Amino acid sequence: MKRLLFFMLALLIFTTITFSQTLDHYSTDIQELEKYYDSFGAQYRKDYPNPSLDNFSYVGKNATNTNTKNTFRSVYTWINNIPQNSVITSGTLYIKFTITSEQAYPNDYIKLIIKEFPHSYYSNSTSNQWSQIDNSQTLYTSDKIYKNVNYGTLTIPLDQNFINYFQQNLNNTQFHLAFRSSDEETFGTNMNVNHLDLKINPSVDVFNAVRLVLNYEPAEITLTAKNNMNGYEGGIIGVGKNTTVTSKTSPYPLTAIKNDDINLLAYENQSYGGYNWIWNDTEGTENKSKWVKETVNNTVPLGNTQSKTYKVVDGDDGANLIGYLRKYYKIYRNDDCSEFDNVINNGVVTHIVEQNSGSISTPTTKTVNGKTYKFAGWTDNFNAPNPRTITPNYNETYTALYKYPTHSNNINAYKNNSQRKIVRIANGDLYMVYESLGKVWLEKSTDNGSTWTLSNGGQPLSGSNEAKNPANRLLWKYNSSSPSGKI
Repeated sequence: MKRLLFFMLALLIFTTITFSQTLDHYSTDIQELEKYYDSFGAQYRKDYPNPSLDNFSYVGKNATNTNTKNTFRSVYTWINNIPQNSVITSGTLYIKFTITSEQAYPNDYIKLIIKEFPHSYYSNSTSNQWSQIDNSQTLYTSDKIYKNVNYGTLTIPLDQNFINYFQQNLNNTQFHLAFRSSDEETFGTNMNVNHLDLKINPSVDVFNAVRLVLNYEPAEITLTAKNNMNGYEGGIIGVGKNTTVTSKTSPYPLTAIKNDDINLLAYENQSYGGYNWIWNDTEGTENKSKWVKETVNNTVPLGNTQSKTYKVVDGDDGANLIGYLRKYYKIYRNDDCSEFDNVINNGVVTHIVEQNSGSISTPTTKTVNGKTYKFAGWTDNFNAPNPRTITPNYNETYTALYKYPTHSNNINAYKNNSQRKIVRIANGDLYMVYESLGKVWLEKSTDNGSTWTLSNGGQPLSGSNEAKNPANRLLWKYNSSSPSGKI
């Protein structure tokens, strides 16, 4: 039991440690603000410290004389890549600096003040920024730091005021803090220079002087991965969070944090509603399969590849990651040789993706039990060619009708002697008309009846209609090769 409790405690600690994350950044931008006086009164200007040009970031007084009263403040900026809705639990601010002062002990010190700085003032005028710093909440005031501290260090554990400030700014892409000195007003002999310079040493740039570390628990983001088969969301779907996919039951809910990789895979040949469903990437040119991210107010296309990696972003809570599969219609073909044999079921001969067209064909001749049948047309449309193009709306069966030439399955095909069944035309060709399969057929012989071929393109004269008792009523136009010109 003790071993089990120890294991559970270790697992809990491990889970907590691995789940907690840290932002650890040096500043990416510094604005050095300066206030000074000339004959027109108070003036403001701004400098952007650059290691190759001006490797200084002053906080405090650095006046050339009592009248100009040059005073400096600095605004530091860090990139914020903490996911929204995360919870900041703790943090530390590390500051490197040196102090320059003309004053003698015990007045040669500075108190560093750190204040909030709203993101909305980041690009404002220097005078507006200066005023905003005056009005912002103070987050920290240091003890006295004397000038004999060269390249000193401040390590500031962030209290709840700091934590709340950063927490409230998680929706911004940057964090800002303002640095000023406690004494910005007293000038005179030996009092004009009393400032702190934020840097590690003269050879290291000012951007490495202030380091911000924030520990946070990332916000859990709830997602659902699922199929869509014309509204049906079941079946299986491949899902893997920061790992390879495994088969899951759709819809599949999961939790993630910002920047997690959600690997998705659409499985083909799933069955629903009597249809086979596939990922249409190459099978059909129309109605391609696709991945989308769907939220309450928006649908974002994610691509058409069967496998997809999606990186979680802020605002994804409640989103659906949907893979749209398409019906893959089964196309069956029957060969109707029932004139003297049977209807032959060939099963599935091709597949066609919904909203797409495809081709179906049948052999022009078919030998069954020693009889050679000839293709006579498609029973659903005798005008359709072979091969033919179809655009199915369901799993569909197409039947090819086959005819055994010069034969009829009706023993009474020539019974009515009052009807003319065979005629000879002026050039000597013979035409024979008869009924079989409930349809009327016309055949032609050019060798005085030794051989016959189906006329009318091999199709029945009656098309899809039932017909019987045909008579051959061919009238002859005058033909110079015929002695009489008529029959």
